[in-house]
Amino acid sequence: LHPNCSGLFPPELSAHPGKMCVGKPGYNVCQGDSGGPLVRRMRIPNTENFYWEQVGVTSATKDCGWNSTYPDIFINIPYYYDWIAATIKRAV
Repeated sequence: LHPNCSGLFPPELSAHPGKMCVGKPGYNVCQGDSGGPLVRRMRIPNTENFYWEQVGVTSATKDCGWNSTYPDIFINIPYYYDWIAATIKRAV
């Protein structure tokens, strides 16, 4: 849990292993961003190449805008991976 999340959000939004509280001042989500990706840059082992891996889905924010210092709440994709894979398998 991001240290700046204590007390900012109700526990049901931030204190759950299926959610992540992340952020960097000046980089925030806003209205209309819900459902958008949270990605990280990963190096391909034994190469100089990289790829982008989606690790979260935008869920909630305390404040939006370029000057916001608040972190945001994202759904933690690895936590729900088995459920996501089973749901896709049933749909195919």
